[in-house]
Amino acid sequence: YTLEEPIAAPKGTRIDCIAHFDNSANNPANPDPTKRVTFGDESYDEMMIGFIDYIVDEGVAPESAREIITRKLDDLAESHPGEVYRLREAGESSSLMGLHLPKEGDGEFHLSVNMAYTACTVSHIEWNGNAFKSRVTIPNMMTVILDGDVDAASGHMTCTIRLMNGETIQVEGQLASVVTESS
Repeated sequence: YTLEEPIAAPKGTRIDCIAHFDNSANNPANPDPTKRVTFGDESYDEMMIGFIDYIVDEGVAPESAREIITRKLDDLAESHPGEVYRLREAGESSSLMGLHLPKEGDGEFHLSVNMAYTACTVSHIEWNGNAFKSRVTIPNMMTVILDGDVDAASGHMTCTIRLMNGETIQVEGQLASVVTESS
C-alpha cells in the first residue's frame, strides 16, 4: 500500500507489522492443511515480510545498524560489565555484532541482517568453565545455536553460529570493556 499523504513519525515511533496466515482445512485456497508451512522464498512457503519506505526530514539522518549496535553495546557494557562482547565475523573487519552473554538468565545478540539492525534473544545459555552453548532467536527468521569459549585472561571470545541448514559462521571478538570501536 502507498499512502496518499505521508504520516509523520517522530523519533521513538514504533511501527509493528502483524500478519496471519490460515493453514487450516477451513481455507479453500490451502492445497494441503496437513503440511507444515514455514518461512521461505518459494510461493508455497510463508513469505510475509514487513517492508517500509520512509523519508527523513532535511538535515536528519537515521542511525545506521552499526551506530545502533555500537550504542547498544556501550549501554550494555556499562550495565553488565564482564558479560558483553564486541564480535566480528572471522576475517571480516567491517562486520560488528554485540553479544550479552550472562552466566545466568537470558542475554541479547545485536547484529545487522540485510543492513538493518536486529535485536535477538539469547536463551538456554549453558556454561561449562569458559565454554558456552546457547540459542539465538532471530525474530521472524530462525533460531541458531551459538557456541564457543572465552579466554578469561584476555577477554577474547571465539564462537560458531550454527544455522538450521547446517552452515556455520565463525565469529570472534573481545569483552566490550577492554576494546574500543576502532579495534
